[in-house]
Amino acid sequence: MVRATKFFVVLVGLLAIGVGLSSSMIYDLTIFAFTLQFGVLFFPFVLALKAGWVNTYGVVSGMFGGMAVNLIGCLTQHSILPEPWEFYTLVPPLVNLTLIIIVSFLTRNRSKAAPLERLYIDSSRTC
Repeated sequence: MVRATKFFVVLVGLLAIGVGLSSSMIYDLTIFAFTLQFGVLFFPFVLALKAGWVNTYGVVSGMFGGMAVNLIGCLTQHSILPEPWEFYTLVPPLVNLTLIIIVSFLTRNRSKAAPLERLYIDSSRTC
């Protein structure tokens, strides 16, 4: 687990450097960061804390779905702020939420799909 965490810290750092060098305007980078935060992280955090039926499969698929919509827009338009900006601000969180709900309900009986609350509590005891 520690090895995977180290790998992803380096990967996220390299991606952040790449995004930072891709634009010279701080406003564009701020909007991009907000869009990613709202489209990828908001619903997983809220639902993981408040909904007992959400599981890891749902959260991971929702995060990948929200990220995919953002990345498709950025790559097709060669910009970190794809147009129309309303679409790329509102659709990723809706895709995220929809995937979390659908995948969590489809995988609710799998033995490996633990509720996120149990993962957070178990990991806090080992620290």
